[in-house]
Amino acid sequence: MTAVVRWLGITTTLIGAVSALLLALGKFGDAAYAPCKSFPSLPWCASSTLSLIPFDSGTTDGGHNQGEYCEPRAAAYRAQNPDFTITWRGSETNHKDFWGHVTYNYHCEFVAVPNGRSLGIWMIIGGGAIGLLALLFVWWRRGGFRLRAA
Repeated sequence: MTAVVRWLGITTTLIGAVSALLLALGKFGDAAYAPCKSFPSLPWCASSTLSLIPFDSGTTDGGHNQGEYCEPRAAAYRAQNPDFTITWRGSETNHKDFWGHVTYNYHCEFVAVPNGRSLGIWMIIGGGAIGLLALLFVWWRRGGFRLRAA
């Protein structure tokens, strides 16, 4: 019976500790983004969306691929918007005429993600790691690491 109570207490404590850690991480994230209202130019405050115009190649003959049409346009968008990571998704439609000649139309959609947002995420992860280390240190100071002889 004592073992059941002990394990129930340990399990409840661990659930409470994990819940408190997750709650603290959320509050740390709020604190990390709080200065963004006053100073939106901070690198981790980039939250603006960038709408990029899709591109269609028009009708082309075979022997080409999506990269030939999408990558030059993506490179131009990257040069115009250095604060964003720009990727593309391509698709194609084809048409085969009566004589068997196939033509293609390549479609490119571009996705832009702000570069600075990842810094805030790393700050949250770092803060959580520091908090976990602090909890482990307090546990160690209270004699939590007792190794038993075999």
